[in-house]
Amino acid sequence: MISRGLLHKTLMLGAFFGMAAAASAPAEAAPTVKMPKPKVFTMAHTVKLSDIQKPLVPNELLGGDREFGGNGPRVDSSVTLAISGDQRSIVAKIRFHAKETKSDWSETRGSWDRVVYTAPGGKKIAKILDSTYSSVNFLSKPAGFQLLAPSEDYLKFLQTFQKVTEAVLMFGSPTAAMEANTPEKRAMRDMANRVIQGTAYLISQGNHVHVVAPKSGPVATFAIVGDTGGPDISDDLNPKDDTRIEGIRFKPLRITFK
Repeated sequence: MISRGLLHKTLMLGAFFGMAAAASAPAEAAPTVKMPKPKVFTMAHTVKLSDIQKPLVPNELLGGDREFGGNGPRVDSSVTLAISGDQRSIVAKIRFHAKETKSDWSETRGSWDRVVYTAPGGKKIAKILDSTYSSVNFLSKPAGFQLLAPSEDYLKFLQTFQKVTEAVLMFGSPTAAMEANTPEKRAMRDMANRVIQGTAYLISQGNHVHVVAPKSGPVATFAIVGDTGGPDISDDLNPKDDTRIEGIRFKPLRITFK
């Protein structure tokens, strides 16, 4: 038989070791609470890109001779905007292709990269918010003298034309005679619409400068010469009387900075 004292000691030791085991057992882990990530609010900035005002002249001969001979050419041109590797600037990657529509299929192409924006004060560009690609495709008019407006610099012409149009159409006299829808005002409005829509063309050195508006993207208008009065595909970098991009006008662009 177990004495009463021994039984008491045994019970006491069992209780002691039970408490120790409970104390040494790992505590139950608290549930993990996932905190929502803080929202980052980025401010959009609208910037003005530098227009391409110096002619871009392709001189690579892909086929045929260097003369389109009034057979088009069919012209394709595009611009893709990209952020530079150091994120300090925006580069316009410009592509051009022109091909005669028959005969010996004279053909040329060219590509150029041009910086059209540089961030101020050492800032870095995080993202371009607007569309980065514009393109046009059209059949060049044959060289000649079908005149819409004379100009050696289509960008200056468009700026001056816009000011003149606004003066005529927007700031009319209060008199009924000046407010009337006259033939002169209708002609001015029609010409303004053609320029805005990119269906106009100018004359430069006897060549048609086609002012063409893409359907979308960062470019407002391309100014392009297809057929010329003489040899069309240049064998040098002189833009006179050659197939070329005369200029490119850009829209304002929304970007964010880092």
